[in-house]
Amino acid sequence: MLLDVPMMGKKFAVIFTPADQEKMAEMMPQISLTGSTESKSILGYKAVKYAVSDNKTRNNFDVWFTKDIEITGNPLSRFYEKTYNFPLEFTSFQNGISLKATVKEIKPMTVTAGTFSASKDFEEISFDQLMQMSGRH
Repeated sequence: MLLDVPMMGKKFAVIFTPADQEKMAEMMPQISLTGSTESKSILGYKAVKYAVSDNKTRNNFDVWFTKDIEITGNPLSRFYEKTYNFPLEFTSFQNGISLKATVKEIKPMTVTAGTFSASKDFEEISFDQLMQMSGRH
């Protein structure tokens, strides 16, 4: 995972081991969704609002899904079943940290090998180092 933290003036490439992945699975949310009739336009696509509850933390938030497009899932949207279609505005979870994401652009393209590799200006750190930086051990 690549992290660019402008406030610290640092860039990190986090390396995950199989043991780290097991730790991360324990931190993943257990979500349930409730549909609504509320809709809005996001990037010109009709999006429908769903109320989401994380059954572990009791946190609540909204997710806006569209049926207008079909896109392959990605690490940020993996918490939402494909039957809800594609989330355009949602909360995601990575390494025990929640983050709010909004899709800003959608364009078809081929992703070549190496597109998501870290450049030399990223410092490699472990999952445990990442957790210490976020105040979790």
